[in-house]
Amino acid sequence: SSGINAEWPLRPGVDGKRGGVLAHCFCSQTIYPGAFITNEWKVNLNGLYRVSQVHIYPRTDAYVNYLNKAKVYLDQQFCGEIIYWDRIPFYQISCGNMIGETVRIIGTEREMTLCEVEVYGKEADEDDVDPTEPDPSPTVGPTESPFVKATQESLRWERLVNVAPGHVTSQSEVYSYGYAANGNDNRTNGVWGHQSCIHTQVVHVTARPTVWGKVNLVFNYHIRKVVVHNRLDGSFHHINGVKVYAGEHECGEITYVPRQFTYVMDCGTDVYANSVKLVQDTPGLYLLVCEVEVMVPQRNVDLINSNIGDNLAQGKPTKQTTTQTAHATYGTYTSVLAVDGRTSGPDVMATLR
Repeated sequence: SSGINAEWPLRPGVDGKRGGVLAHCFCSQTIYPGAFITNEWKVNLNGLYRVSQVHIYPRTDAYVNYLNKAKVYLDQQFCGEIIYWDRIPFYQISCGNMIGETVRIIGTEREMTLCEVEVYGKEADEDDVDPTEPDPSPTVGPTESPFVKATQESLRWERLVNVAPGHVTSQSEVYSYGYAANGNDNRTNGVWGHQSCIHTQVVHVTARPTVWGKVNLVFNYHIRKVVVHNRLDGSFHHINGVKVYAGEHECGEITYVPRQFTYVMDCGTDVYANSVKLVQDTPGLYLLVCEVEVMVPQRNVDLINSNIGDNLAQGKPTKQTTTQTAHATYGTYTSVLAVDGRTSGPDVMATLR
């Protein structure tokens, strides 16, 4: 690194932890650049790879717009520019399957905080001659990807798997410890005190017409069913009227049934989406659910994984031009924290806005 200031350290960024709260030590951070410094963070992939996408997770607890207009490069090849979007869980930049070995993120006139950087792709073949030639295969999408060709009849009998755990979550607001991340923590424990449920504030007709919770799945999955688990120890009726969406498609509305704690919403056979959202708009109720499972055919998961490749960045060597000084309470925040593999953290944005 060309300059080290010591407030937030040299290794977060590729630690696998996407939690966007700086004090949780999951993020790398540079110093304020000044007149003669360009903030830059980079990860060396230790070899040549065809890079399909770069996913960049911003800070979520403050200064959420500081990555605006940061540029992403694969070696010297330009992949794209980050455009700030309020409440976005991560920025997805396409590198068009170009070949290179170092992903670089160049900031602007502000400190640059990276809470996780994931680089997806595959090892380059020996016969890859032109490193700038894009892979002609289409990107994974609802109408053009190969899995669409599978017949609905064959999919009817295919094993479904839950793809929700580990993905970034958000919600309109939070009550107590009812964080959005509880909704896909792979625990169907419905006891409120065990801290495994989503809980928002109450819906009001004017001040708060709707409340919601959402899981961002990153890729377009063939979503067949969404399974919603209710609380087990009280306030059961608040699940009544919850609408379940896969992307823009409404899979259905939950009707509360006494002593029923699991509700299965059928999304049909032709719904492809990269998010699932639960919406409660009934006055006097709040969104309170204790697990959301997103059920997808196993072959769909396998195909998406084979198309995007693996995350190449995690654990690889990283550098950044400057590093903030160590924090007296929370420790250091180095460039490697952006590739450390840590993917979860409380959703605190709603409480701060």
